[in-house]
Amino acid sequence: MESRDTVIEVLNATASAHRKRPALRHKRATGWETLSWDDYRAQVLQAGRALISLGVESGACTVILGNNRPEWLVANLGTIAAGGLPSGIYTTSTAEQCAYIIRHSEATVAFVESSVHLGQLEGVRSQLAAIVLMEGSSDEDGVLDWESFLELGSGIDPQRLDDRIEALKWSDPCTLIYTSGTTGEPKGVMLSHLNVLWVARAL
Repeated sequence: MESRDTVIEVLNATASAHRKRPALRHKRATGWETLSWDDYRAQVLQAGRALISLGVESGACTVILGNNRPEWLVANLGTIAAGGLPSGIYTTSTAEQCAYIIRHSEATVAFVESSVHLGQLEGVRSQLAAIVLMEGSSDEDGVLDWESFLELGSGIDPQRLDDRIEALKWSDPCTLIYTSGTTGEPKGVMLSHLNVLWVARAL
């Protein structure tokens, strides 16, 4: 029988079941860091509220340009919690490829690995309400470091995010994946919560 869960419902259930157990481990310059399930869920919800603060509406897109790291996952799930559609962009993508995806998806917020990647968004900066650095900081206008981004969520009534999470349905689009574009312009493929959770459970 098909599950009618959403990705955020599964995150909440898993976090409630495992609480202080490790959810993510990531190697930083100072050594390994561990994020518990409680802290992982808390960061996802804080990111969701921060995106609401930045004006991200239900159904709006964000893009994430970076390597595998906890912030990538938090940005991804935070977007979904806010009712949005996250879309990953390869760090090796050209500025033209990044611009195409951002314009086509009508993304309003971009998450990037570090300031090194800001040049890849140069042509579409005016479309974005904010660019969030997953690592480091920048003095450029409209660019937020990770901590400043999360802090934006503190000014949002938690009920606003709760309402968006409650409105999610298993059949709703959950994420947007762009094809490589080898035979033409990249095409956006919408995956539902059901699609994502089926694959996760199959694995």
